[in-house]
Amino acid sequence: MKPAVYSNVINTPLLTEENILILSSSAPTKPGVYGPDIHPHELNSEKELMFHYHQDYLHWRNRWFGYFSTPVFGCGDAHLVEKLFSKQNGCWCVAPVSVALEIQRSCSVSIHRFTNPPPPRTCYMLTHRIPRAGYESCMELFQQCLYKFLKEEENAGHLTLLT
Repeated sequence: MKPAVYSNVINTPLLTEENILILSSSAPTKPGVYGPDIHPHELNSEKELMFHYHQDYLHWRNRWFGYFSTPVFGCGDAHLVEKLFSKQNGCWCVAPVSVALEIQRSCSVSIHRFTNPPPPRTCYMLTHRIPRAGYESCMELFQQCLYKFLKEEENAGHLTLLT
């Protein structure tokens, strides 16, 4: 999904990460370990905790589950998804790998790749076209720290940097 366009904002593609399946499980996979790949038709859409609301995911979802399928719950907050996985049994969710790995560390879940995956998530860096005077050094320091962290995540195989 492309970000909104504003005349005073620069949208720079920063990274992409795959969307994977988080599955409530009585036999969870160890943190960072994936279970077998799963085809979307193997999932019951009525057990979905829907985390995504962007159009790319909705198109993929509608292709596999139909326009009128209803998830058990929908939200846009990763912490709420984590809380729901700590209480719900038999539920599943599609989420970016960064979210899935965090949930995998604290809940009884397994993570899986799809045989027919949804499109990856793209994250953008938004910066003001004309930064305030005196903020340049703060922004430069922030970007250095951010890129160092993201490079480590890329080296671990969790994302792909675009810049």
